[in-house]
Amino acid sequence: MGKTGKRILTAIIVVVVLFFAVSFGFDRYMLGKSFESRDSALQTNGFMPTFDDYAADHARTPAEFTMAEGTLRGYVYHATSPKGFVVFRHGIYSNHTTYLPMIMALVDRGWTVFAYDSLGAGESDGDSYIGLPQSARDVAEAITYVRREGLAGNLPVMLWGHSWGGYGVAAALNKIPDVSACVTMSGFDLPIDVTVDWAQAMVGVVAKTQKPTLMLNDLVTFGADAGLSAVSGINKTDAPVLVIHGTADTTVNYETVSIIAHKQAITNPNVEYLALSEDGRNAHNTYFYSKEANAYGTQKRAELTALREQYPDGVPQDTLDAFYENYDVLRANQADDYLMDSIDAFFDAAAGIPHTTNVNGNSTASSSTSPKAADSALISAVYSNSGNSNGNKYLLEAARADDGSITLIERRSDWHYLPDTVKEFQAPDDLLDRIDAIANQAGMKSWGELPQSEFFPLDASTPRIGLEYPSNDPDEPFPTTLSFSAWDIHPDDKKAFNEIVDTLVGAATDENLIRQYVEETRE
Repeated sequence: MGKTGKRILTAIIVVVVLFFAVSFGFDRYMLGKSFESRDSALQTNGFMPTFDDYAADHARTPAEFTMAEGTLRGYVYHATSPKGFVVFRHGIYSNHTTYLPMIMALVDRGWTVFAYDSLGAGESDGDSYIGLPQSARDVAEAITYVRREGLAGNLPVMLWGHSWGGYGVAAALNKIPDVSACVTMSGFDLPIDVTVDWAQAMVGVVAKTQKPTLMLNDLVTFGADAGLSAVSGINKTDAPVLVIHGTADTTVNYETVSIIAHKQAITNPNVEYLALSEDGRNAHNTYFYSKEANAYGTQKRAELTALREQYPDGVPQDTLDAFYENYDVLRANQADDYLMDSIDAFFDAAAGIPHTTNVNGNSTASSSTSPKAADSALISAVYSNSGNSNGNKYLLEAARADDGSITLIERRSDWHYLPDTVKEFQAPDDLLDRIDAIANQAGMKSWGELPQSEFFPLDASTPRIGLEYPSNDPDEPFPTTLSFSAWDIHPDDKKAFNEIVDTLVGAATDENLIRQYVEETRE
């Protein structure tokens, strides 16, 4: 290489090094600004409840543990007759009190919960969250603290977290895999991936060029912990894990950086997925509260907005006090029963406890018609509608093949003694997961045998669905089926039943048709 070539090569190297150094410094500054402390404990007379709103019927005791960066503080919220001990980790730009409605709902279901604030949040030390890998670090330390101090006694220890905390509880399993169960909500797999995803949303594809320096920044701050993956943590434990995520989540993108997006890489056989797909309640945290709570909260916020418009110089204090006096903060922040019942049922199963649920105010134990396979992936979903009592026949079935793909087949005949017209469709890869999510959200696995409506006798024309699950009981190796008739008295007024039917029928469209033939052979 000549002198000119060497000069050009040297210039290129200098430019690359300078670019890398400037990028590293810029990223370090931006990360520092992004993770500055932003959240403090909630105060009374606001739109969110504080513990004062629950104190008459509940007890809590302060608890704290210390890491190299400072002391993290929280509370143990005590259940009356605890079934287990849950360590809860909150999301970023919040603290544990933001989640009090769900925490107290789980306490009311019999679980003692230790919920603490991250560094830089709530009552804990620090003026920075440090970084995304910090969540896994402090969850692992929280588990160590709980066991060292004997806070859980002989109770099983469970993990539960949302968003940053959803990542933290799963990634902490890399460090401490021996827990009884883990629930991760809206969590991401790798800190670097979600960081780049967030940056890309702000500055576009140029964010991808920062990935090496962003990774180096995490490595400098966290060492080996920088690369802790939620998926690798889930695979490292034998504990059951429930992965919950909204299908419209763009904060932790459901399709790309979420834990659920990486489920093909998850090898732990004890993992369940709850994909929440109901419009308006399927984003990053919109599934927390009941529909009634959301509607009431929206109404009261609109009233407060109208007051502020009426008094542009500030709402008089007596007027503001009167507003909050008539504001039912617990009604506006009622945790969603389907969500909390799903978590409760999952923890019950992990602890080997017979599950009970509350349907229309009645506590009902799971009956023998509820499968012991409630913790397993749905094998098949069938919808049958004979059409009328003359014997018209219709059957639509989605089933999971041995290779994991989904088959979707429709069988239809004019009369029972005539051959079937069979249609095979290209099924969406997540079809059974979507149906299973509807069943989980509705609590169908705990309904047991439903009473029949007195107005509709069962006959050949009765629409039915069947949900087949594999058995987890070695003494009962055959699959177990949840079977529901359209004329049963459904706890949710047939909402989940209709959603499952619509999901199946919606996938069996002409656009998805693979082939059609006549099946001459009759059973």
